[in-house]
Amino acid sequence: MTDIPPLHTPEPDKAGALADEAARHLEAGEPEAALSCLDRAIKLNPDEPSLYIERGRLRSGMGDAARALDDFRRAIEIDPELAEELEPEDAATLLLRAEARLDREDPEAALEDLDRAVDLEPMNVNVRIARGRVWGALARWKEALADFDEALAMAPEDVYGRMCRGWALLRMGRTREALEDLNVTIARDPDLQEAWGFRSEAYGALGLHVEALKDLDEAVRRDGDDPGLFVQRAHLRLMSGDLRGAEDDCDAGIGRDPDNPLGYSNRALARALLERDDEAWADTERALSLDPHEPYYAFAAQGLVLTRKGRIAEAIAAFDHFVRLATDGDPLVDRVKAWRRDAQQRS
Repeated sequence: MTDIPPLHTPEPDKAGALADEAARHLEAGEPEAALSCLDRAIKLNPDEPSLYIERGRLRSGMGDAARALDDFRRAIEIDPELAEELEPEDAATLLLRAEARLDREDPEAALEDLDRAVDLEPMNVNVRIARGRVWGALARWKEALADFDEALAMAPEDVYGRMCRGWALLRMGRTREALEDLNVTIARDPDLQEAWGFRSEAYGALGLHVEALKDLDEAVRRDGDDPGLFVQRAHLRLMSGDLRGAEDDCDAGIGRDPDNPLGYSNRALARALLERDDEAWADTERALSLDPHEPYYAFAAQGLVLTRKGRIAEAIAAFDHFVRLATDGDPLVDRVKAWRRDAQQRS
């Protein structure tokens, strides 16, 4: 018995045939016909990213840069790796690829794209802001601030650029200047959720813990799915002595992101201060297995636990390690130094 051919060609196969037909039209110098084929192919198979790349290239060649960019963006949404298949010659596509590269934690490659984009369009505000963000990802805050300043010189009303400048100033320790930018940002666009978290951080650095907590409460209200906000609020509660509130926020953050090292290190310290040593120690081990440096509160927690166990030399070493890793201005440093002195007196 012979096989009976299918009555209908599967939709993805039809889309592939249309893509092949588009390529033949292009070879024949018929771009409009090629575009029509790709339009139909995408309707049949809207989740195939290569179709959007091909249509984007065609539209770019036909001078339709805006819609070409939409196609490239859709392709990258489906498959971020396809960003590397782009061959950008314009600032907008360079910006798109740079953002994809930054999302994939490749800031050096993103910076190369944005340097080219700035050369092509030095007055493009979005490109300047994007390059500032990449400088920030590389912790090169002076260069980041220069790009944000340049963007705001060109567009003083750009709220996102002002928030980004506040972020850079905050990281540079220029907290009061940062607060000015963040106040303006929130006044103009309270829906810019990141700004609430940054302003809370600025308030906390200035010792204004009530204001800081209010801003984080608002940030959580606006975006209750961001684990970083819960971990940030847990830190504030730790500093104010609300240990059970800090633990609850860490639980919420870890529940949303089980690999968040700061969630574990903050919870470790809360539990160590509550003298729940076994739980605290387990959290320190989990935090440091995820990142041996950034969750340095784990070392403070270990110092407290080791002190209670009478392992004084190890406790002092843990406290010293915390002090070496602590960021400038961390309010816990003075308390850790006091815990170290107390441990030393027990030796």
